Parts: sequence; structure tokens; C-alpha cells
Amino acid sequence: QPGWKGCLWDQDTWIHTDYRGHCYTAFKESKLSPSTETWILGDVFLRQYFSVYDRGNDRIGLAQAV
Repeated sequence: QPGWKGCLWDQDTWIHTDYRGHCYTAFKESKLSPSTETWILGDVFLRQYFSVYDRGNDRIGLAQAV
């Protein structure tokens, strides 16, 4: 069954504050072309979750890393 079970967006994990008090997210949007929208989550995301890429069924499975 597709869908989210739980919240992946924990503020302590995804929001960082620099020495000046400016806040930044640990992910960003990347526009490769005007018709394509891609989000780059990077190492912050990959450290938190075990991911399985099922290319045959066009889906991604996620589980919290232990």
C-alpha cells in the first residue's frame, strides 16, 4: 500500500542554524529543466533512513535506520 507511515520531517534533523542565527534546510530543490522538479535530500536523508529502490515497479521503500 503506497503512502507515508510516520513523519520524515523532524525539525532537529532537517533545519540547521548557523552562527549568525540564519536557518537552512538540509535539502534543496533543483530545476534541471523548466518541466522537471527534483528535490535533493543528500547525506542528511540517507543517514536517517534505509532505502530500497525498486526500479522494476517504480517505487522506493524507506525504513528508519537503527
